[in-house]
Formats: sequence, C-alpha cells, structure tokens
Amino acid sequence: MKRFLFILIILSFGFCFAQEDESLVGETSEEFNNEETYNDEPVTNEDKVAENEGKEVNAAPAPKKEAAPKSGNKFNQFVNRSGKKALVGAKFGLELWHGKGWVWAGGHFDLFMEYNFVKNFGLQVELDFRGGRNWGSFTIPVIAQANIPITDMFWLNAGAGLWFSVNWWGGVDGGLIAKTALEINTKIGVFVADFRYTPSFRSPYRGAFAILAGYAVPLPF
Repeated sequence: MKRFLFILIILSFGFCFAQEDESLVGETSEEFNNEETYNDEPVTNEDKVAENEGKEVNAAPAPKKEAAPKSGNKFNQFVNRSGKKALVGAKFGLELWHGKGWVWAGGHFDLFMEYNFVKNFGLQVELDFRGGRNWGSFTIPVIAQANIPITDMFWLNAGAGLWFSVNWWGGVDGGLIAKTALEINTKIGVFVADFRYTPSFRSPYRGAFAILAGYAVPLPF
C-alpha cells in the first residue's frame, strides 16, 4: 500500500511538472513572436523601390496620348492650291480705248485658263470679247506670267504677252499686252482683280486700258 501511494505521488508530481513545462514553452513562443513583430523596422521608400525593381519590365507600356492637331495652319481656311497647276475662270469689266484725238469706252468679257509649267511661273491664255454699242472684236491673248504668293490668301501675278484680234467688219489687229492681277483664294473659289494695258501694232497712238474682276477655280491637276 505504501508503495502504491509513493508511485502515485511521483506520477502526480511528474504530471504537474510536464504541464508547467508546456506552459513555459507556449509563453516563450508567444513572447518571441511578439518581440519579432514589434522589432520589425519601418518600410522605407528605398525598400519599396527594391521590392518593385524589375516588375516594370513585364508591365504593359502606358498608351501614348495622340498629339492634338495643330490649329495654326491658316491655309486650311482657303483654297488649297498646293500641287495644283491649273486655274480656269472668267473675267469682265470696263475698257477705255484711246487713239490720236479720240477716246471711247467699251466692255470686256473673257474666259481664261492659267497653267504653271514650273513653280510660280506659267502661261495664261484667254478668249476675249471686247466691244461697245456699234463695234466689237474677238481677241486671243497669250500671256507669260509669274505667280507670287504674298500670303496664303493673296497671290499676285504679273506678266506680258501678245494678242491677236478679229473685229466685226473683218479687220484684224494685234499688239502687246501687259497686266498685273491680284488673286484672292477663298473656300468657294478664287476671286481675281485684273488691270491691263494693250497697245496696238497698227498705230503707236492706239491702245486700251481695262479694269476687270472675275472668278476662277483650281483644276485638280
């Protein structure tokens, strides 16, 4: 009986010691975890850079924003004559003829075509009707001229050439022609203001001044 009690006391003591040892181990582990948690150093920007280093290589590139179209090109407001060599239209106006001791006025109407063979230089060919109440003639001028863009909207041309005419009563005539014109380019076409002088070969005293206005369109070539 005494042996049984002694063994029971030893077992009880061993069981209590084991329970106390497990409690100490749990407390030690919990303290270690808490200590590790509270001892973490704060994350810095350098740490974040190091952590993200290399990730941007696999990231998809950000879409590029398309540049807004420039609105400074005011040439879009006018007829685009770039690359277009031909212009066709009509003009009309007043003509003042003079001779030795006489002056009389008449009208002028013409159809014309302007073609630039090289940049800013070409020919203008016309079919003109010139006349008054009791007279008239058909005239064909051929003019070599230079076209000079002053601005996108305003072009100046000047030239000289020859003309040949047949009047109503069968007479023929011819002479020189000198002209200058202003071409105004707009969205709806080209407006033309033309001033010219046409002396005659038949008489050194005979010639005509004309002031004309007209309208034309560029041809697509």
